[in-house]
Amino acid sequence: MPLVVFPSHLAKGLQISSMFFGPLRSGAPTVFGATGKELDSGEPVRVVSFEWPEAYSPSGATAAKELQHLNRLNADIQLGTGKPLYTSIAANESDPPDFQCKTDDGPRGVECTQLVLQDRLEAVARFGRLRGATVGGYRHRLRHLNGYVVYVALNPFGGQSDPFDLKTLASDLVAGLQRHDPTIAASLTKAPQQMPPGVVTEFQGGTISSWPLTSDPGTLYSGTMGFELALSYSSTITETEAWKGFSRVVQDHAHDAQGVDDLVVSAEAPTTDGLAYPSDAALAQAVLERAAAASLTTRHIRNIYLHVWGTRAVFRLIPGQPGVETISGELPFGNG
Repeated sequence: MPLVVFPSHLAKGLQISSMFFGPLRSGAPTVFGATGKELDSGEPVRVVSFEWPEAYSPSGATAAKELQHLNRLNADIQLGTGKPLYTSIAANESDPPDFQCKTDDGPRGVECTQLVLQDRLEAVARFGRLRGATVGGYRHRLRHLNGYVVYVALNPFGGQSDPFDLKTLASDLVAGLQRHDPTIAASLTKAPQQMPPGVVTEFQGGTISSWPLTSDPGTLYSGTMGFELALSYSSTITETEAWKGFSRVVQDHAHDAQGVDDLVVSAEAPTTDGLAYPSDAALAQAVLERAAAASLTTRHIRNIYLHVWGTRAVFRLIPGQPGVETISGELPFGNG
């Protein structure tokens, strides 16, 4: 388990009580964060510190992505229960609903959507440009990072949409990567009383930390550079805000429409660009914990299926009734 250093711009006013992490990939966690509460309100919170998105083949179109999500839901339910929920799936030309499906209990109109942390999608897209600017010509200068995953936390941009000079930031980052010594953190066997110098390297645009990989992750970047570059970016998730966002998704008129019986909400699932974000599982867990004592009102939807790809878990929420039915799988980060 890597020694994790939260970015210096972690939101203030939080009391952290425990850490959580996702499955390991090449010896490093795919997502790492903390649970706690807001000091003023006592509101439960989750802070996602960094994540390593999973890469799938891009679907290229929303319809193809939705079919991929629905097929995976069916497969995961069959894995957990022995039989699929839908015995047939057909695209619906007069969308909504997205699909006309058959079940043992009769036909159902099925609408598909996705639960995501929008701020993280935007941050990853911006980081992707920076990551691309460091590929290739710098490899010989960064050989000392071979075999490591390097986490980059960028300084806040002050709310501007695209304020940084990519060329300058990339140059500053490469200079920081050249100075960073990954062996310092790798030599630590437990969290020290005081952080030794060099575990975190500061550069003009942010901070750098790292951890050794146990194998090549097989990405295009690692294949070219010899090490992996990942974004460290903090998102704070409260149960209240997670539930509000989930409610907006469910009650959207495009989803809760005439002919829609089932709404499938996928989390930690690939977007149209092929990236799946483990942080979405933290958002889904906050929703599920609030759903234990809360319910949603819908006009047409009779069943809401929240599907978490990472644990192949499917949960059913019935509008108008508090509580969650676990159909297959388990909570992303355990109970509590």
